[in-house]
Amino acid sequence: MTRRLSLASLLVLTSALAALAQMPDVSQMSGVPLPSGELPNGTVSIRVVRGALGNDVVGLEVELHGGGQVWKVTTDGEGRAQFAQAAPGTRVHAVATVDGVRLESEEFPVPATGGMRVIIVAPLAGNAGATPPAAAPATPLPPAAPGTVVLGGQSRFVVEMADEAVDVYCLFEIANAGAAPVSIEAPLAFEVPEGAVGLTMLEGSSPQATAAGRIVTVNGPFNPGITQVQFAYQYPYSSGSLTLSQTLPVALAQTSVVAHKLGEVTLTSPQLANAREVPLEGKTYIMASGPGVAAGQPVTFTLDGLPHRSRVPRYTTLALVIGIVGWGIWLAMGTPQSSATDRSKLEGRREQLLNELVRLEEQHQLGKGEPSRYTARRRDLVQQLERIYAELDDLPGEASVSRAVGTAAAPAR
Repeated sequence: MTRRLSLASLLVLTSALAALAQMPDVSQMSGVPLPSGELPNGTVSIRVVRGALGNDVVGLEVELHGGGQVWKVTTDGEGRAQFAQAAPGTRVHAVATVDGVRLESEEFPVPATGGMRVIIVAPLAGNAGATPPAAAPATPLPPAAPGTVVLGGQSRFVVEMADEAVDVYCLFEIANAGAAPVSIEAPLAFEVPEGAVGLTMLEGSSPQATAAGRIVTVNGPFNPGITQVQFAYQYPYSSGSLTLSQTLPVALAQTSVVAHKLGEVTLTSPQLANAREVPLEGKTYIMASGPGVAAGQPVTFTLDGLPHRSRVPRYTTLALVIGIVGWGIWLAMGTPQSSATDRSKLEGRREQLLNELVRLEEQHQLGKGEPSRYTARRRDLVQQLERIYAELDDLPGEASVSRAVGTAAAPAR
């Protein structure tokens, strides 16, 4: 894949979007890192608030720990402390002490591209220093027995835009609502759509799940509660519309899709009754939800308005080159053995120049490079090709090839 978000980033993304849509307790996002392409490369931004967004903690010293060092920055008027000292790849975590309560973020690597945002939510003054209740001692689980599992209500698909492709993240929660482990007759198999590439498991997924080819296999038994199954794949596209359909081996409690809205992208599906656009950290996401889906039934949704480039110019250039090469090979048949060495050298140079011409045309069709440089370089390549074909003309069996390449290349000058 051209781009991979960490599991923590995906979870905080969908949690943050749900938070904006439903306005739950912001502390659910506290300490979780969120990638941000708007920040300078390698920058970490820590925001400290009390209880809710808007209650910024100003003038507080925040620490960033990593690589055996500690960096300290004081929060500004918006409660933010920004760090740019740690080298990319360094695993760091933030520490802030508010009203005597020490608060820490999750540990995460400093990104090489873009930055990372973290929000730390301190308790309100009246709750400062509160001690959480002690956890009850664990009870041994009974033996596994046949039963039913479903994909819980927090399961969702997340779609991010890549270059001429979409990255699809499947964040599934296999839920066992009973008090005993559930055994299954056969492993659960999640098959991604045909044409998908780069299937991989995400960090944080249960070791019960493995990926091979186009299938993610999840072995039982399933303990009470949630078993996380997180995987991703990329789906290339060549037009402005793409329909994805994925069949699920167990029932889905609620259908949820989150898609990055880039440009005029829209999301539609007969299974998604409610959709809205939600801004988050400088981006806009489409959040859509609908009723559950039975086991063995597909979840299908369509993305329209996808950014794409026409492939016609590229195919035209390739066809031109293939035609020229094929003509040259046909005319070259029957050449005497005495000229084989010279011909081999000339043909090798010809192939090199033709490949370079194809690359130049592709870059030009994509709008890359200066037009003046393209024109000059193209003229130079065509002239070199004409000289080579002229030399091949002097060899038996190669007559008129130079005129062929000159005629074929002339219209694009």
